[in-house]
Amino acid sequence: MGLWFPVIASVLRFVSNAILSLEAQRWVFQLLVRPTSVDRLEEAERRVLREAGFDDAEGSFFRHEFVPAGDHQLHTIIVGDERNPPVVLVHGHSMSAAFWCRNFQALVDLRYCVYAVDLLGWGRSDRPEFTGSSFEDTTAYFLNSFVAWKESLGLSSFVLISHSL
Repeated sequence: MGLWFPVIASVLRFVSNAILSLEAQRWVFQLLVRPTSVDRLEEAERRVLREAGFDDAEGSFFRHEFVPAGDHQLHTIIVGDERNPPVVLVHGHSMSAAFWCRNFQALVDLRYCVYAVDLLGWGRSDRPEFTGSSFEDTTAYFLNSFVAWKESLGLSSFVLISHSL
């Protein structure tokens, strides 16, 4: 026991410091970061899309839809002819569907219909409180809403492009 005691004490001290550091980061994050309003998100997205050459006027190249996904709605930018094969674009952490705007035209030129989706909790999609505590809870939070979203759109097969997931 005497030989292992310093090792065990060091491990416990390290774990304790790591937990304290993570809790401090969470506290600072909650203190400094506040969710923005849906109106501000919509305006920011409009500016990004306009800068990329897309105008969201009636009859334009693309449209926004809020697609049912179980108990929630996922904001989706749909670009191109829906009779063409679908390609689904899924953004990474801290992004939104508008992240893909520089890719829309090239994919439409390849004769795809583009579905760029804001994942649950991001962009202009619903933002329910996440109460999970495990990897499985996190996976279910995103995957269940995504499956419900694709079923609402009737997408049985599609090309999937994503990043940073």
